[in-house]
Amino acid sequence: PLVYTKFAPNYSFGESLLPYRVALILFWCAAVLTGIFLSVPRTRKWGKLSALLSCVCLLVYLVPSSKVIMNGNPANTLAHDQYYYSIQNAKLRDEEGGYHIRSYRMELSVGLRLTADVLMEVDESLPEYKMTLYHGYKVKSVSDGNNHPLKVSQEGDYITVKNTENLNIQKIRLVYSGCSPAYYSNIQGIFLPGYFAYYPRTGFVPLFDRETYDFKECFVNPNTEFAVKVNTDQTLYTNLEKNGKWYHGKSDGVTILSGFYCRKVLSNGNSIVYPYLYGVNIYDGQVMGEKGLTKYYEMMENRLTDLGRKNTIVFCVPNVNQVVNQHDGKNQIITRSIAI
Repeated sequence: PLVYTKFAPNYSFGESLLPYRVALILFWCAAVLTGIFLSVPRTRKWGKLSALLSCVCLLVYLVPSSKVIMNGNPANTLAHDQYYYSIQNAKLRDEEGGYHIRSYRMELSVGLRLTADVLMEVDESLPEYKMTLYHGYKVKSVSDGNNHPLKVSQEGDYITVKNTENLNIQKIRLVYSGCSPAYYSNIQGIFLPGYFAYYPRTGFVPLFDRETYDFKECFVNPNTEFAVKVNTDQTLYTNLEKNGKWYHGKSDGVTILSGFYCRKVLSNGNSIVYPYLYGVNIYDGQVMGEKGLTKYYEMMENRLTDLGRKNTIVFCVPNVNQVVNQHDGKNQIITRSIAI
């Protein structure tokens, strides 16, 4: 098979040291030892142990997990979503939900992949609720605010929660888990920008643009209340204020990053979060390196001052699909004007 070896590394994630890669190395070592031990009568008992070890390693390798593989395989980071939406022609729907989500209370656990327990406060009690959630996350259970089970159907990016018993619903709780090849969440790093539907959105929203081969921006009402807890030992960068183990605030979306990032606080009180191994390329005049960073700080500081922005975080996130894009939110600016 063709092996891709010339793709640029992900500077915000680094070289992958995830368990599945270690398991794959140990599998081949154990498999070779198994052949050697079984070929010698006196060491066959060791061959059985190494065979058992190779089976365990293979199982670890096959466990579904959030992987960051930078090659052109349709199952991997660079091509998965283009293949899924364009070649497989996955459904893209655009339908109003008929309700609004006032607040989210999200408890996220980051391990081999993302597990989420999301409680949403809704403003209408309806026979059914249309929601959008990226297809890589699979719903395990749905209930109302009183933990009464609700029926649910999931097709691609779209979820329909059905209120068949005509309950007076004020809150909906979704429990789900999964991952995205591009928007990863694992024990080594987290890349969950606010425009990505890693938590439910109101109505059926088309997440992908088949003309630009990129994800569409998918934000919520800027006055939406968020309370987010992330169960991980990693250092997190987000646009919400931390209070104990929880992050709180009003925003049009929650960005959560972890990895080789650093935060630069500007003199006007705003700040910039960017992958420090790569820095920031300033394309105007091809200014790069430390001078480029200094120029970028000055440019963003002047721009934010002109806009009258305070307590705003600028996230320079990896440009996964090679499209320059920018979003101005209530308390965050997400810019994809750099490459990984």
